[in-house]
Parts: sequence; C-alpha cells; structure tokens
Amino acid sequence: IQQEVYERMPLAERQMLHLDIGQFLGEQADIDKTSAAMIPMKIGFDRLQLDDRDSIAGKNMAHSSLISLACDQIDSAGLDIIRDEGLRVQFAVWNLYGGKEAYRWSNSRAALHYFSKGIKFLGQDCWHKNHVGLCLELHEGAAMALFTLGEPENVIHYADKITSNTTFEDSLEIHPILLRSLSQLSRHKESI
Repeated sequence: IQQEVYERMPLAERQMLHLDIGQFLGEQADIDKTSAAMIPMKIGFDRLQLDDRDSIAGKNMAHSSLISLACDQIDSAGLDIIRDEGLRVQFAVWNLYGGKEAYRWSNSRAALHYFSKGIKFLGQDCWHKNHVGLCLELHEGAAMALFTLGEPENVIHYADKITSNTTFEDSLEIHPILLRSLSQLSRHKESI
C-alpha cells in the first residue's frame, strides 16, 4: 500500500517529501557539533525507504548513518528543486561526510556516489566561489574512490580539475594517485 501511495504522488510532491525527510535527518545528525552523524543506525530505518531500492548508493540500509540516510533522501529529491545556494552548499557538505563514511566502510562505489553528488550541488563554477576547499575535498574523494575502483581514466579527469584549479601545494595530495593512474594506463611520458 505504501509503495502504491508513493507512486501515485506527483513528482514534485515526491521530491519535496524526499527533501523534507533528508533535511530532518540531516538536522538530527548535526554534523557540525557531534560525530553522531557517523554512527551506524541499525533499527527502524526500513520505514524511511519510500521505494523498493535498498538505497541510492547501493549499500545496505542496516549499515547506514543518519548523514548517509539524509544524503540519500536529498539526492532523491534532485538538484533541480534546490535553488538556494546556501542549501546546496550544506548538502554538498553532507555528501562529503556521507562519502567519507562510505569510504571508511570500504564502499568505494557509495563514496563515489556521494562525492559526485556533492560536486553537483556546488555546480560547475565551484572553483571560483568561496567553497574551493570543499570543492577540493569532494574532487579528491571522488578521485580516491575511482582509484580504488580501478578506473584510472576517470581518476585523471578529477585530478586534472584539481591541478588546474588549485595551487601546487593544495594539489599535493592528488599527485601520487595521478601518477599511479597514468602509469596504469602506460602514459609514462605524462608522468614526468
């Protein structure tokens, strides 16, 4: 019955429902004041799932934290309904935390999902705004997740964005991963 009611809701109403649930969960996590946002939640969250997927990022709901549940709901709402830049930055930060948590659980695919969503919330010109540090962390996270997943070509894509938009000092973290990815692709001359 719940699934039927959900599917009969207009798309805009479903998006707002996901956004409201996500914001509520994110506010409960309060990532700025406590690390409780990263504590796995194990009971009662099956009722929060409004469709038949386990979660957006492909991980089991039994090992989700409040912040990853919040991100899944907000990401389900979609970028197009969130126009406020302050909210978009907040949701990018939440996705950064969700990505870091997923990476700690060795779920690189979920980490990539969250880092990529965070980048999308910031938009194409994130390097030219006041959120360069956040943009850098999201790109580094995405590159590391891709490296772990064995996708060196995509690592280079993110690494190039970092090296072309930050100072040399700020891009030092990505250089070893970039060099290894170039090596995996037998692009040794570019490594020099």
